[in-house]
Amino acid sequence: MKVLFIAYYFPPYTVATPATRAVELIKNLKSSGIEPYILTQEGFVFGQRDHTYDEVIKEFRIFRVKMPEVKRTYGRKNSLVKVLRSFTWPDTYMLFIKRALNKAVEIVRKNNIDFIFTFAPPFSSLVLTYLIHKRTGLPYAIDMQDPWKEDLYGLYSSAFQRKLARYYERRIFKKARFITAINMPMVAMYKSEYNLSNVYFLPFGYSGKDVALVNPMEKGDKLRFLYAGTLGGRYKDPQHLLNAMDLFFSKHYGARVEFFFVGNKTDDVEERLKKFPRDEVISLPYVEKREITKLVNKAHVLLLLSTEGRHSNLVSTSKVYELINMKRPLFAMLTEDWLYDFVKKYTPFVTKWDDEVGIAGMIEELYELWKQDNLSKYTLKPKEEFSYKRFGEKLRELMMGYTRE
Repeated sequence: MKVLFIAYYFPPYTVATPATRAVELIKNLKSSGIEPYILTQEGFVFGQRDHTYDEVIKEFRIFRVKMPEVKRTYGRKNSLVKVLRSFTWPDTYMLFIKRALNKAVEIVRKNNIDFIFTFAPPFSSLVLTYLIHKRTGLPYAIDMQDPWKEDLYGLYSSAFQRKLARYYERRIFKKARFITAINMPMVAMYKSEYNLSNVYFLPFGYSGKDVALVNPMEKGDKLRFLYAGTLGGRYKDPQHLLNAMDLFFSKHYGARVEFFFVGNKTDDVEERLKKFPRDEVISLPYVEKREITKLVNKAHVLLLLSTEGRHSNLVSTSKVYELINMKRPLFAMLTEDWLYDFVKKYTPFVTKWDDEVGIAGMIEELYELWKQDNLSKYTLKPKEEFSYKRFGEKLRELMMGYTRE
């Protein structure tokens, strides 16, 4: 079976979570007999280039559409982008639709493609998929990593933009052979709102290769907490965590504890982190995905943060399925919704994201466990059901069940 995958975010122009998901799923599908063709872009860089998957993607047939050379830095205010958002739809990547449509039709016809599978966002990719379907008649499926019309990140300032999103979401969803979504609230919402039976839960996963590189935890000279990922904004706001850290260090002056924050950060978060002494908090920029395991090997406790915002129960929880499989205790600060209940099944170290006293108390408890050499009791073991290998098998079954009519 030949499948055209539309993946705007793809290595080496980014290896943020959407790109990792695309590569890991396609890699596992390819090993099980699916013949993948990937349509993506070149020129637009999110954060920085990442060459972690260079060897893997050499084995893929990749078609790249030239886009303007733009480097988007996480969390930096850009007045031009704000102005563009007010009159562009479905997002500021709409040029991708224009440039990729003819290329996609050419790929379909030259290679006798059987099926289209699209990763979203960006939502331009959904509109592109719908237009390819109209031109070729090919069946398609879509992978929703963020909801569209709910507009989590304030893309749509006008009622007209919101109306278009509602209208085309319904049309595109109704025509899709199936839809995968990264959390159960999205699955339930789409099934109920559009009376669909073909919506499936397919969360973010972990790579078995990455987990195999994680060594057993060693006590070391300090208790080290590690947060790896973006930090700042509406849904990753660390201010309560940072206040709780102040509370802890004021009570335990000279404690042998270090916090590592690795990844892209907003300016306000960077400034706040600078106020901590260097022996308490270390802020590192984005590092390539292949380097993260080295940081995990030096850490004792992994941190997960998800903060309150509009429709926050629908926000992509990309890191959770990696973190509960990385052979380390997990400390999660979350909103009280389905994710809170889910994570509590695996770790006792869970607090509300804004409970500063509770967070400080949890840091203290983990510190005591470390000093007593009892922290290893809470090490989490890999769970095969959350591996990308297993998710690739599930996606293959869905694709094989929805072949060309």
